[in-house]
Amino acid sequence: VRKAPGGKALTRLYPGEHIGFVVDADGQLAKLKRVKSPLETEIFQREGEIYLRDVITREPEIRRSFASATIESSLFLAGRNAGLPQTLIMDLANIFGGVIDFVLDPRKGDTFHIVYEELYLDGEKLKDGNILAAEFVNQGQSYTAYRYLGDDNRVGYYSADGVSMRRQFMLAPVD
Repeated sequence: VRKAPGGKALTRLYPGEHIGFVVDADGQLAKLKRVKSPLETEIFQREGEIYLRDVITREPEIRRSFASATIESSLFLAGRNAGLPQTLIMDLANIFGGVIDFVLDPRKGDTFHIVYEELYLDGEKLKDGNILAAEFVNQGQSYTAYRYLGDDNRVGYYSADGVSMRRQFMLAPVD
């Protein structure tokens, strides 16, 4: 902790992290490996009286995926039946929350289509990523949203006309 640049970070370990130790023939710590996540690993290697820190960061493979569903009873059930996790369903509701009241507006027969990212590492799915584009057809009215990353790294969703989907107030709280 005291003998390595960045070693103080070892005082804050979190559930799910893995720690490995290598001890030399004299019983002294030679190497410490901290796996923070599948994407980030820290290695502390002894060099004389200090430890050098190396951070290994891996980039996931991003694959695009598509889902589509027709609402029979609720947005949540339609999303689950389309194989979407709860987080993506909530993201979809948040994107359109300024133009659709998800308490009163959705009707049986409404549809949605989304293109989203899935993150893979070593051929296995790690997690779902961002919604890239979405369409929600509510009572015959079609709403589209496209993800845009601005120069300031702020993410927004915009209609095909370039109008922000973000409104001052949502029509109904979805959380």
